Amino acid sequence: MSHIGRVHGLTGEGLGSRIETCLDRLGGRELGRVPLRHMSKGMCQKVAVAQALLPGKGLLVLDEAWTGLDVEAKAALDDAVAERLAGGGSVVYVDHEPGRLAHLDAERWRLDGSRATRITEPGPPAPDAAGSGWEADRSSGPVVVIEVAGRLPEGAGQLPGVLSVRREEGAGVVRAHAADADAVLRGLLAGGDEVRIVRVDRERAGSEGAS
Repeated sequence: MSHIGRVHGLTGEGLGSRIETCLDRLGGRELGRVPLRHMSKGMCQKVAVAQALLPGKGLLVLDEAWTGLDVEAKAALDDAVAERLAGGGSVVYVDHEPGRLAHLDAERWRLDGSRATRITEPGPPAPDAAGSGWEADRSSGPVVVIEVAGRLPEGAGQLPGVLSVRREEGAGVVRAHAADADAVLRGLLAGGDEVRIVRVDRERAGSEGAS
């Protein structure tokens, strides 16, 4: 992070203080002393987002930055985006959650190839991460069912592309858009060593909500 900070013109005590502030905001102050090779995917994601936040103003670019973050870190990133906009900066982000940042009073655009469309309607709400049953689908399309053994991460329901979460004793089942399956798997595995993927399969017609 020190190298990235110096690229942005930060030096000396100011650089060290800014690094600590950005990591602490995401709940990862201790990560400044952990070698990258020893970090989990979730830890690496926090460091990557903290690097993006190092410059305190101007343009902020986020590429699927919420993926793999825990609930608290996602909320902290939402706040950081709001502060950047309030300070006169701009934010460009890529995310698969249609409702991401819909609560902000800011102009939002959707990029589809070379076409830009202004978003005027709020996106659908994110699934309930703590729900014990199936939640409603956000849209149609192929769906995969991911069976997980061990402790299902608390933020599983907020991963981009997740349609529903069902928690069971020592296990869980996650339904997600097939197009987002890889990102969802990465997010689940970033939950720690206790998470183990048992099965990933395409949902069969008529099987939605089955136990």
